[in-house]
Amino acid sequence: MGDRNYEKGDIVFNEHGQRFVYVAESDGDHIVRPTVETDEEERWEGNPVTLKKVFASIPHEVYDETIQKLDTKVRELQEQKRTLEDELRKSKADGNERKKRIMVNAALGRIDDFLAGKFTHIVYGDYEIKIETFDKALMYKNNEYDKVPTEFRLLTLYGRSKGDLAWKLSYYYDGSGSNNQVYPCFSLEHAQTVARKLIEDKYILWREDPKKHSVYSAFNSAMKLSLDIPDDISKFVKESQITGAQNWRDTKKKEYLEAEDKLHNAINQTVEEFAKGSK
Repeated sequence: MGDRNYEKGDIVFNEHGQRFVYVAESDGDHIVRPTVETDEEERWEGNPVTLKKVFASIPHEVYDETIQKLDTKVRELQEQKRTLEDELRKSKADGNERKKRIMVNAALGRIDDFLAGKFTHIVYGDYEIKIETFDKALMYKNNEYDKVPTEFRLLTLYGRSKGDLAWKLSYYYDGSGSNNQVYPCFSLEHAQTVARKLIEDKYILWREDPKKHSVYSAFNSAMKLSLDIPDDISKFVKESQITGAQNWRDTKKKEYLEAEDKLHNAINQTVEEFAKGSK
């Protein structure tokens, strides 16, 4: 202990563990000589110094229980850190290998985007070009009792032997379901850009061969999406609307005249003559 009686020549230590030779006590202080060891391992005593407290053995630091618990927690966290770093290195290695495989076909890159939850919208690319949020396109209610959609529609990366790859929604291997080709997008702006391109492609096909390709679905899709309509498309649709209305009028006019003749005959013919004419 620090307050025991010491004799001259006793070996004592200060709170830092330094070694001294005890000399004497003076008014509660302790006069001691520090011991020094040379490179030749010879030990000698230095000049006397005064210490407030000395110890019979090297004192050890005592920590509060809270500090000990924190030290334990630090060691646990360091171990967790090492584990996570190992997992991260492995994940990066696996990711690099996956990216190498994906680079074989750019369409496969969307698989990682899908798994990462990056898609926000879907563009339907078949007859009608339309945009829906990703959840609305994929989620549905299994029955009328469900309060919220809980089921996923089938979204597949459909491929043919010639190497073409396309996303299909609700399209099954046996050909059942609705064969909807779709385009997953990262934002509404991205979806609008994709939809505009699909509609413009339909315009191009129509301009190349109007008899083979219809432009009405592209026109209607552009109207619903509030996209600008090219002048030649607008002019063609307008002329078609006028022609259709004229044909409808002519058909109805012919039916009206036939009905007028039938009324005239009913008024002016005998029952027998009218019955014969109706056969």
